[in-house]
Amino acid sequence: MLMDEAGNAYMQKDYNKSKILLDSLIHTYPKEKEITIQAKEFMRIVKKSEQDRNLIFLDSLLNARESELKLMMKDFNSIDNFGDMPWLEHKRQSTSNSYLRSFVKIHVNQNGNFYISSHLCAKEYINHNSIRVYFGNNSATTEQIDSETMVNKFDDGKYYWETINYRQNSDNGVADFISQHCKEMLKVEFVGEKKSQYIVMNNYDKDAIREGYEMAFIFREVIQIKQQIRSVKQSLKELTYNKGIH
Repeated sequence: MLMDEAGNAYMQKDYNKSKILLDSLIHTYPKEKEITIQAKEFMRIVKKSEQDRNLIFLDSLLNARESELKLMMKDFNSIDNFGDMPWLEHKRQSTSNSYLRSFVKIHVNQNGNFYISSHLCAKEYINHNSIRVYFGNNSATTEQIDSETMVNKFDDGKYYWETINYRQNSDNGVADFISQHCKEMLKVEFVGEKKSQYIVMNNYDKDAIREGYEMAFIFREVIQIKQQIRSVKQSLKELTYNKGIH
């Protein structure tokens, strides 16, 4: 009866139910050698069919995610990282078209890592050490950065630039906040030692951060899917090798 039920479940592609029934049969009737041998072989077939289905699903999912990335990466440029994995920056936020403006920028790589940076262009240094992004009563603020060692500063005698990279999660959820509220009129406060400077975020900066943030998670998902595919293929190899061995 258990063998018949397991067979019916298998035909309906309810592999989990089939495995449970077979496992129950094997452990309930260990002295029934012939039937337990059949059950173990059937269990191998069920597991192989289940992994075949998993592989088809994972391959399809991987193709879908890689297609998404291919489209999204058209809007990004690869920046050399001196031998390490290059970082990607949105074309709208490249240095060439961001020379005389203040903005928040996103950086992402194909490992799914990301960070944001704040770029302030002003008439004088304010030595900002964090940024606050807000609308209404809602806001997110980065961690404070040591302005003496972590802020890149230079000037040409007329304009003064300050740049901070918020690495190792020091953005404190600002990238997520911008992504979640990119339809709102977001303002950025560059928090200085003695005074602050404010801007309203451009739509293309908000979209660039949202796209880069989403890309980071898709890159991570692709890595996880590839790991799962390798695991499934290894299981299939073992199930094929163990045919007839009980």
